[in-house]
Amino acid sequence: MRRLYSQLLPALSSKEKSLHNEGYMLITKKDIFNYLEENWDRNSDISDMVDDIMNVDGYCISKNIKNEKLYRRDFYEEEY
Repeated sequence: MRRLYSQLLPALSSKEKSLHNEGYMLITKKDIFNYLEENWDRNSDISDMVDDIMNVDGYCISKNIKNEKLYRRDFYEEEY
């Protein structure tokens, strides 16, 4: 995955900057990659992945991040 991330880094950087301009200041390249990685399969090629990166909605990524944080918080609170 590290190699794939490196190959997609220019598109991820561009999308991160675009999202920051839209007001999504806390979304990082890693957040974008992790969100989309779940939807990619082994047959996806780089051009499809770049297209996905450039067209993903900041709200969806933001919502996903919030859900992950809530899940982690609930998980750790249950242990104690």
